[in-house]
Amino acid sequence: MPLLGGDKINRLYLFIFLFLLFLIVPINALNVSISTESGTCKNVNGEYYVVKGSKIGIVLNGSPNENIEISIMYKFNINSFDGKYNYTLKKFPIPVDIISVIIKTYPVCNLCLDITEGPSRFLISLAHAFNMLPKQVNADKNGIATISINKKAEKGEYTIEISGDTNNTAVTVEAIIKASITLDNSGKYTITYDTSKLPIGNMTVNANGVNIKAYVVESESEIPSPTPITTTPEESETESPTITVTTTPITTTVTVTSVTTVTTITTPVMTTTVVTTTPITITTTATQVTTTVITTPITTTPVVTTTETITRNISVTVEPKRITASGGENVTVNVTINWIPKDEKYVNISVLFLNTIYKTTTIGRPPITVGIPIKIPNNIPAGDYKLTVKVAIDNTTKTDNAIISIKRIPGFDLVLAAVAIVLVTVLRIAYKK
Repeated sequence: MPLLGGDKINRLYLFIFLFLLFLIVPINALNVSISTESGTCKNVNGEYYVVKGSKIGIVLNGSPNENIEISIMYKFNINSFDGKYNYTLKKFPIPVDIISVIIKTYPVCNLCLDITEGPSRFLISLAHAFNMLPKQVNADKNGIATISINKKAEKGEYTIEISGDTNNTAVTVEAIIKASITLDNSGKYTITYDTSKLPIGNMTVNANGVNIKAYVVESESEIPSPTPITTTPEESETESPTITVTTTPITTTVTVTSVTTVTTITTPVMTTTVVTTTPITITTTATQVTTTVITTPITTTPVVTTTETITRNISVTVEPKRITASGGENVTVNVTINWIPKDEKYVNISVLFLNTIYKTTTIGRPPITVGIPIKIPNNIPAGDYKLTVKVAIDNTTKTDNAIISIKRIPGFDLVLAAVAIVLVTVLRIAYKK
C-alpha cells in the first residue's frame, strides 16, 4: 500500500511549485524619492532641501499597476498680529485628484477657511451654502482647529484663505491632501510640484507607509552641509620593548700548578716514599648571558575632531511684491523669514510705509511667516509707493521691498483738469492787471 495517495502527491507537488515560484519571482518594495526637473534640490543626510521656485518630482517605484494610498502634508509657520492671524495660499498646487483635504492650525482659538479659486470651488461653495462644510470652527482644548473636506476634488491650483484668532505670536499651519493613485505598467508614477507657489516650509510624503521629507528654502545658501563626521583614529598599538638575548661563550681556565702523587714502596727492609709532581691543566667552560634591551618609543596619535563653522544666514521675503489698492483700504503683506542655524530666536520686524513704521516682535524657529496689515491713507494720490521691511535677529539685519500701487480714482483726471483751468484763468487775470 503506498504511503501517499494520488491527491496527497498532487498537493505536495503544488506546494513545492508555489514555494519555488515564491523564491524565483521578486517582490517589489515601494520606493519613494524626489527628483529635480529644474532648479536646485539636494539630499542631505536622507532629507531633501529644495530651493523655492524649483520644479521637483515625487517619484514612486513599485509593482506594475499597484494601487498606492498617498498623503502629502505641507507645514509652515505664520505669525499673528494684534491677536489675529491670516495667510493666503495663492494658487496652492494640488497635483493629483484628491479624496480629502485637511487644514489644521495651532495653537489658536478658531479657524476660518475660504477657498476663492480652484477647479472644484463651485462644489465647495455649495457645500458651504448647505452647511455641509463649515467655514469656521473653534479649536479643541489643545488649541488645535481642524477643517476637513472629505469630498473628491480635481487637481489644480487653489487659492485658500486662512485666518482666525490666537493668543500666541506664532501659528503653525498644516495642509494635508490624500489621494489614491495607480502605478503604470512599469511600476512608476511621478507627481510634479512647482515650489514657486509654496510658502517656506516643509513637506512630508507618505505612500503606503513609506515616508520622505523635504524642506523648501529661500536660497541655496540655506541648504545645510552634511553632518560633519567626527573622525577618531585608533590609537596606534604600543610595541613591547624588544629583548635580545645574546650568549657569548667565555672560557675560564683554571690552572693547577702541580699535583703531588705520593707513592709508597714497601720493601722487606724499609719503606721508601717517592713523591712525583705532575703539572695538570683543568679547563672549565662557563656561559655568560648578556641581555640587550632595545626600547621602541610608544607613539600615541591624538584624537582629531573635524568641526564645521556655520555662519548665520538670514533671508527675508515680502509677498506679494506688488499690491494694488485704493485710498482708505487695508492690505496685508506676508513676511517670510528664514535663518541658519535653525535655532529658536527673537525676531524684530519693522515695516516702513510712507511716514508710518509698523513694528512687531516674535520668537520661534525658522521658517516663520507673519502677516502685517497696512492702512492706506485716505485721499492718497495715485502712484507707486515703496514699502520696506527690515528684520533683525541678534546683530544681523536683512531687508526686502515691495510696491503698493494706488489706483487712480475715477474722475480724478477731470478734477485735476478743472483745477488746472481755474488756475490758468486766475493767472491770466492777474497778469492783465
